[in-house]
Amino acid sequence: MRNVKTTAPVPADPQDVVARAAQSGKRRRGGGQPGNRNAQKHGAHARESMALRRQVTAWKQMTKVLIARAEKELALRDGMIDAP
Repeated sequence: MRNVKTTAPVPADPQDVVARAAQSGKRRRGGGQPGNRNAQKHGAHARESMALRRQVTAWKQMTKVLIARAEKELALRDGMIDAP
């Protein structure tokens, strides 16, 4: 049988990738690591998603404050706590 090349590369073992990086003396950097074929190639979408995550976090914090304020107001109305 003939030796036929395939188009898909053999996936790299993550431990081998880490070992090679350690041997070369280079620190691993953020983003896609060597051997990661799903690596992010640029930050075009990262900036947008980071901004969206910041907005969601701010919204969640504001919502928690509003809920706490509403619960306190309802407790005041029900006479459960004394007004300051």
